[in-house]
This record gives sequence, C-alpha cells and structure tokens, in this order.
Amino acid sequence: MKEKGKFVTLIALIFIVLSMLFFTVYYTVEQKGSKALGVIGEQEEVNDIVVVKKKIGKNVNLIDDFLKGVEKDEAVNLVLDDNNSKTVVKYIPASKAEKDIELNEDAKKYGYYKLLYKSGKYEIYETTHYVVKLTSKDEKVSLVVHSYLGDKEDKVLCEYDREISTDYSRKYWIKFIDYKDIEDENKVEKIADIPKASSSEIDYSVFTLGGRVEIGFDKDFIDSLTLEEALESGRLDLEELIEEARDDSTHSLCDLVNYNDGGSQEFCYPTYTLLKYNTLAGKKDVYFGHKGIISGFAKYRPK
Repeated sequence: MKEKGKFVTLIALIFIVLSMLFFTVYYTVEQKGSKALGVIGEQEEVNDIVVVKKKIGKNVNLIDDFLKGVEKDEAVNLVLDDNNSKTVVKYIPASKAEKDIELNEDAKKYGYYKLLYKSGKYEIYETTHYVVKLTSKDEKVSLVVHSYLGDKEDKVLCEYDREISTDYSRKYWIKFIDYKDIEDENKVEKIADIPKASSSEIDYSVFTLGGRVEIGFDKDFIDSLTLEEALESGRLDLEELIEEARDDSTHSLCDLVNYNDGGSQEFCYPTYTLLKYNTLAGKKDVYFGHKGIISGFAKYRPK
C-alpha cells in the first residue's frame, strides 16, 4: 500500500509540474501574440504602441516613423490601439512580398499595406491604388487608408485630437492666387530653371499650375516676393521649403501623398498644392498649383 501511495504521489507531482510548464509556455506565447496586436492592460505602460483613449493620442510619433519608413520603401509595422480596437498596419515593399498569401500583380510588383486584426483576418491594399496617410480637419487628426481614385471612402484606422503648437516655427509662407479665367485654371507656366550645384547644367525646373505664387517671409506677408523674385534673389531655398512641407505633413497641416515612382511627393494644403517630382527617369521638377491633387495635370509642360 505504501508503495502504491508513493507511486500515486509521484504521478500527481509529475502532473502538477507538467501543468505548470504548459501554462507558463502558453502564457508567454499568448502575451507575445497579444503585444504584437497591441493588446494592453488598463494599467500597463506601453511605449511601442499608438494608444488612443477618449480622443487623446499617445505615442503618435510612431505614426510619423511608420510613414517615413514607407517613404523610404522599408518594411515597417505600426501597432494601433484605438479605444480598445487593435490593429497592426504593415507596409511590405515588393522585394519582401509574402509568398504564402494571395496577392494581385500590382501588390507583387509595387508593394502593399496589410491590415492584421486580432481575429487573424487581414486585408490587403496595393500601393498603386491606396496610401496610408494622416489627414486633418479642424482639430481632429485621422490615420486613414485613402484611395487615389476616390472610388471608396477613407478607411479610418485611428482618430484623435491634436493641438498644433503656437510656436511651431517656419521660414516661408505661400500664398497661391488662382487665375479667375476658367480657361487658365490648368495653365502651366515655367518660372525658373534650377542649375546643378557643381555646374551650370539644369537640374530641374519650377512651374506654376493655374495661378501665381507669392512667397512670404513672415506670416502676414509684410515681407514678400513673387516666386520668381524669391528664386532670383536667392532668398527662397527650395530644398528648405520641401523640408518644411514634410514637417507640415507630420503636424497635419497638409496631406502628404507619396508616389512609388522613385520618391515623388505631393503636399496638399487647404489652399494650394506643392508637388516635388523625384522619378526613376530623373524628373525632379517642382510645381505650385491649386488645391487638390495636381500630379495628373502637371505632366503637361509648356511648349
């Protein structure tokens, strides 16, 4: 009897140890999976997840990091917890396209976004048709999946309030004056040729589309010049202006559209649009145009 009792005790101990080991492994795996999807506890401090609670966004700088990674065509992930709705947003360049899921030819050739949900389901958005970007209206900021064709409503991934700092500094202000004549609304005019730094050879050209441009060196335009005058005098540095536009996009002052043609970017402000080409074919021209997407019109150069 004693031997039988010892045997039962030993079996019970082995069962307890194995059970503890199983639950430890299960808990560890479950926690890792939960973290990957942005699952967090109420009191847990999380620094690598964008958290939105009651319209307040935390760690939103991670969105900027994600968008910059997309701009560089890097494989990047963004974990969102929008009022307890968890989503992982992935950008996957063509060079790292997954082979174990069904993709259309555009996604394979140009890359895609993948939205992964806690249920295990996912959605694919090819970059030839969609872009993940920040948009703003009044004091509300939204991260959305946007259709270039405008055939579908924006899919909101997260939404929060953001206050723009009053001491956000800038060097240039732009005023775009639309041509009143409807026949001139898409008129393209060359303003200047910009030479390469090391030679007199033309690097790129600057154009206006459907209007004229004034450059202000203060927000009230007390000190201002026409675009042509600002370039001729050397007071306007276009590289600095483009960098300011990128900063504006991170502060949700404009909508940034990135193109997979080598790196072209379109900055859509409420009253005008700034387009900087950077194509694989070598096109680097800059366009100032009316509000809205202008890349379709800007391909027409003046004769």
